[in-house]
Amino acid sequence: MFVTLEDDTRVDLVVFPSTLRATTDLWVPDAILLVDAHPSEQSRDARLIVDRAWKIDDTTIASVVAELASARAL
Repeated sequence: MFVTLEDDTRVDLVVFPSTLRATTDLWVPDAILLVDAHPSEQSRDARLIVDRAWKIDDTTIASVVAELASARAL
C-alpha cells in the first residue's frame, strides 16, 4: 500500500503486506499516526518503508515513546 503523509511537507510511505496486516485499522483518512520507518534504497524518489505504526492520542503517546526508546537502546 502507498500512503502520503502530510504535515508541513509531503512524504510517500510504502506499507508492505506484513506491516499492513498488523496495522490495518490505523490507515484511515486524517488519522494521526507515528511511524517507524527507514528510507527506501530502491527508489529515486523520497520514500520511506514503514516498519511499524501506531495511532497517537493522549492515552497512547507515552507508551509508544517508551517502546521506541527501549528498542533504540538495544
